[in-house]
Amino acid sequence: MVLVMQNGALDFHTRQRITASQMQAQEIDAHHIFPQAWLKREYSGDLSGELILNRTLIDAETNRVISDNAPSSYLQDMRTGSIGPNRDRLLKTHVIDNKSRDAMLADDYDAFIAARTRALVAVIEKVTGKSVIRDLTA
Repeated sequence: MVLVMQNGALDFHTRQRITASQMQAQEIDAHHIFPQAWLKREYSGDLSGELILNRTLIDAETNRVISDNAPSSYLQDMRTGSIGPNRDRLLKTHVIDNKSRDAMLADDYDAFIAARTRALVAVIEKVTGKSVIRDLTA
């Protein structure tokens, strides 16, 4: 979550930057990108909905508005609403790249987790200057 804040995360609807003071005032939620209720209804795979990869920081009111809507639904609302053509740039502030966005538009949780893992690993490697071990064998 710190990387998301350092990346200049903007709220999905207000387009305001997420700040530490908002976090302290409990005005920010750790939003499930694929909402838990939606996953319970629609997802039959093995991945947990509680993965940190399925979280980002948004305004608490925005989180209530999104509720349990499918990612494809609220991404379309963002595109046709006040965010408009800036949607993809806003998503990138949350380390949601084009492949992650495409998985969200397809409501494909497995593909989203794989794509966001790659995107976040790239940011971690850039920030630390170190390679990340992606797969450990027992």
